[in-house]
Amino acid sequence: MQIMNDNHRPPTREDLFGPLPQPPSLLRLLEAMLSEDEFGALEGRMLAAIPLERAQAILAHMLPPMTGPERAAFVARSRATVEGGSVLAVVIGAAKASLAPEQWLDLQRRLALAA
Repeated sequence: MQIMNDNHRPPTREDLFGPLPQPPSLLRLLEAMLSEDEFGALEGRMLAAIPLERAQAILAHMLPPMTGPERAAFVARSRATVEGGSVLAVVIGAAKASLAPEQWLDLQRRLALAA
């Protein structure tokens, strides 16, 4: 005789066998498959495909919480990776518009030292 308990849900696959294995992240796969130059070129093409207004909005939220060294590394990498000045102009414009004056001056100083 089987007794059903309506107070408990039936066991799931995870209850019986544990969680499913997680697939490797796309970033790790790309880093394993591409050289650093190829990865940088791909990253630049992906960034260039983002509409200007959306890129500015994303950067305006992304840049202020970064630390000074992180911000400088991001902008320097944008400068080195992206062909042409349009994407770099968007990054610099978003930084200037979204950062506090002292953060903007710190970024300028760090970029001048890195150049």
